[in-house]
Amino acid sequence: MPLLAQHSSSAPDYAVAYNNRGIIYNELEKYEDAIADYSKAIELDPDENLFELAIEKFQKAAELNPNNDDIFNALEKTTQELAQLRKNVLKKKEEY
Repeated sequence: MPLLAQHSSSAPDYAVAYNNRGIIYNELEKYEDAIADYSKAIELDPDENLFELAIEKFQKAAELNPNNDDIFNALEKTTQELAQLRKNVLKKKEEY
């Protein structure tokens, strides 16, 4: 984990580092940290794949922790942001 922490601080605009660290936090059941890193990754690179991966991880975390409201809130927010991203992509395609 120290290597990913070092990478995130040395390249603070590198979304993949935050996403990867979020995956590790999720596996360690450190959901608050995972949510923060997934959110940062999406903020830095609003790529549809990152949204889908975050949603998948949040769903798994929610199944394991059905009483954790933070996970459900993050899942809902991420799902809404993905829907908005897709809507924006469709709108741009229609403009061309």
